[in-house]
Amino acid sequence: MNISGKRILITGGARRIGAEITRLLAQSGAEMIIHCNNSTAEAQTLAESLPGAPQIVQMRFAGDPEIGAKKLLQQCGRVDVLVNNASAYRNASDEELWAVNFLWPEKIMACFAIDCQKRNGVIINMLDAMTLEGNMHSEYEKSKYALTQKTLEYALKFAPEIRVNGVAPGPSIPPDDLAHLKMRKTLPLIPLHKAVAPADIACAVKFLIENDSATGSIIPIDGGMRLIKCV
Repeated sequence: MNISGKRILITGGARRIGAEITRLLAQSGAEMIIHCNNSTAEAQTLAESLPGAPQIVQMRFAGDPEIGAKKLLQQCGRVDVLVNNASAYRNASDEELWAVNFLWPEKIMACFAIDCQKRNGVIINMLDAMTLEGNMHSEYEKSKYALTQKTLEYALKFAPEIRVNGVAPGPSIPPDDLAHLKMRKTLPLIPLHKAVAPADIACAVKFLIENDSATGSIIPIDGGMRLIKCV
């Protein structure tokens, strides 16, 4: 798919890795739709710095996800590419973890597929490298693993009109309240001994959007972290 001129919805696209993905796709000629929850100020600042006057859509992922997903896509208008990037992690309740990391992305994908029945579309799900092998100890990991499995299921179900892929990052940007620790305990355990650059994650997203032969593909961008348990 040629990104130029395509309308791309990215959830949680105003901050952190989401902002990096938004920048790269906007600079590649996409018409960006930036979804945010509480980060409306950040979304506005980001939109003003990008070409193409990105659209901003604010919605909290709470309540009935099927009704909410329909409302979200109605506000967006035409969407050619969906990037499910919004995530909940530290300090979130189990209910919020499942809502943000699985229930809402799943319903948005289903609604997007109905809307895209008469044209080709692409879905990219942001996953987690730690859960690719089924390592599930916390509700966060379980919710991300569920989205991983749904990515594979929907890749088959939605073909050939819609391609569904995933990017599974490793440690990249620490939570705000742990930034001062600089991941000193984590980085030595990663084969490349460095945090994953957000720009590298964004490049993987762009690659999967553009590659018309990729569906059901999940790319780990984790500095080799997953290899430790394979040795």
